[in-house]
Amino acid sequence: MRPRQVIRSLILLLLLLAPATPLFAQTPTARDLVVPVSEMGDGWHQVGEGEDPDHPGLVYRADYQLDGVAVIIFLVVIAPGHQEVENALQGLPQQLQAEGFAVEPHPNLGDGTAFKATRVHPQEPLLFSTLYLFRIQQVLVQVESIGLTQDSDGVGNRAWENVGRQHDRIRALLPPPAEALPPLAPFCPPGQGAGFPLGFAILRAHIGDVMGEPTECVHQDPNSGAYIQQTTTGLAEVQPGAQFASFTNGWDHWALTEQGLLHWTGPDSLPPDNVEILPLVPPNGTPPELQPAMDLLRATPAPEGAGFANWAEMVEAWLAVDSTRVIFGSLSPTTYGVYIQATKTLILTPDVMADSPAAIAAILVHEARHAAQLSEGDTDCIHREVNSFGWQARVWDALTGGTLEPTTPLQAQLNVIHHLFFTEGEPGLYVAVATTPSYQSQCNLWTPT
Repeated sequence: MRPRQVIRSLILLLLLLAPATPLFAQTPTARDLVVPVSEMGDGWHQVGEGEDPDHPGLVYRADYQLDGVAVIIFLVVIAPGHQEVENALQGLPQQLQAEGFAVEPHPNLGDGTAFKATRVHPQEPLLFSTLYLFRIQQVLVQVESIGLTQDSDGVGNRAWENVGRQHDRIRALLPPPAEALPPLAPFCPPGQGAGFPLGFAILRAHIGDVMGEPTECVHQDPNSGAYIQQTTTGLAEVQPGAQFASFTNGWDHWALTEQGLLHWTGPDSLPPDNVEILPLVPPNGTPPELQPAMDLLRATPAPEGAGFANWAEMVEAWLAVDSTRVIFGSLSPTTYGVYIQATKTLILTPDVMADSPAAIAAILVHEARHAAQLSEGDTDCIHREVNSFGWQARVWDALTGGTLEPTTPLQAQLNVIHHLFFTEGEPGLYVAVATTPSYQSQCNLWTPT
């Protein structure tokens, strides 16, 4: 039995995020975590199994059968962290419903989001399925029971019995969660230091050192309701109801809005009617931190017919289309870069900049491609992502051949996208993008609840 499309999409999503080796200190593999047939009781035998050879130890599926009718399917995927599994799980109800399942939340199962789903098989109405999806720490778990529709209660009972069996096995084999680290700066999550979030990072890219460096993490002022962050030179804030970030040194104020870069003086935190609009200074090339990646791109010939001598010239041309500025800042976990069209800003994360020049170059190509797409008239959100992933796969192939032994989660992701593009082409990328919850939300295919 092949996993249904929604489960295959979920596995792909998690593998895009996953490193190439197991993540626990004592390294129980996905195979170790799945209930073995020896614990299933009399009459059960194994009729199938599956692993992902590109990510040994991270994915395992086992199919067990009893009396030729009852089937139990276990699937375990080890992800980089619990948040990646949570994000993936939250996008599943709509996809399961599209396949004919009735879906309901199942509280108090695992460590976070959990679902129970049931259906009569559309092509085989004599068969009935009960499916549970949940996570334990950073492990995604699926347990599915299949049997005769006339015995739907028995199908459900077998599913729940084996959910308990699988749940207890994983709890016993996983090491306990690490104790939370203390915050490194005021108002910061455990183990995290102060950094400018996206809106403040973009503003600082335009006003420079006058904004200083953050001394705490963003938090809400209980009196004003504003979201604020102290810096070495003043205060960054987003006022209640405002759609922009601003900064003040106590007298001067700056804000980046739809009008442009604003400047005013005085005690008021909101811009006056006669506010000064400052010109946006065009970027002066790419930041020096990107020099090793740009040198590598400059030494690599561009694809035939691209109209450029090398990949660096192509990136520079894409960035110049809209005078895009490249900056560095924190984004959500597992997001390595983003292009913000409204402010003509390309943001790369510290995780990217700590990686190899080839990995930095691949993400730079992906996001720089976004900077040129709208000017070319490409208004299809999904197509823009597919197109950028295609260019990313091409440059990763030119730089590494796609066979680099990954040492970081980013390199593992680049290998997966490379393999997908060169085996299934843009149609394969389209399925991957269109079934990923974050892109579904971003491209308004549906909004997660």
